[in-house]
Amino acid sequence: MAFLQSSGACFDYPSDSRHPNSRTIVALTYFCFILIAVVPVFLDALIIDPHEPDHKWILAWLGTAHIFIVNPAVCIVGIAALFFQIKEILARPPASGSGALSLVGLAVQAVVFTLVAILWPGRVMNPSMLADSTWPRWIEWTETFGLVVIDNAIFAVTQTILLGVSLWHQRRKPTTADELEPLLRG
Repeated sequence: MAFLQSSGACFDYPSDSRHPNSRTIVALTYFCFILIAVVPVFLDALIIDPHEPDHKWILAWLGTAHIFIVNPAVCIVGIAALFFQIKEILARPPASGSGALSLVGLAVQAVVFTLVAILWPGRVMNPSMLADSTWPRWIEWTETFGLVVIDNAIFAVTQTILLGVSLWHQRRKPTTADELEPLLRG
């Protein structure tokens, strides 16, 4: 329910984005999220009979799509998002504050993502994988469980860099006093 409310708010409220197709991009993002995360769950719960012999094959295909397409895409998007977010932070006038960006939120997210990245392997390590440290077993672990660790590490580094850039940008002095003056006085 909260997902529907937040997505509705994104479409209803005006955006200060300079990108002319921002609503289309948001709609496409939400559509892809629903297609990837929600539709397979409903397919499995409502349509697919668990007693059907091909049930495991359908789940295997959905799992394979997640392992080889969705998980690596999340890693790539996590890295790429950093550059777009830094661009947005630096687009604000120097010393103008963080705007809608919460510095405490960035710090908390960096700590939480770091803890998850460090603690997650211990929660999902299969003892047989520890005994057999051959290369194929580590690839299997990375594909099935390890990308969660990698994603959280990427998110932790991204949030830490964004926090540093935000703090640096807030402390920067404007080049002239007129940069912070309003264009129209009334």
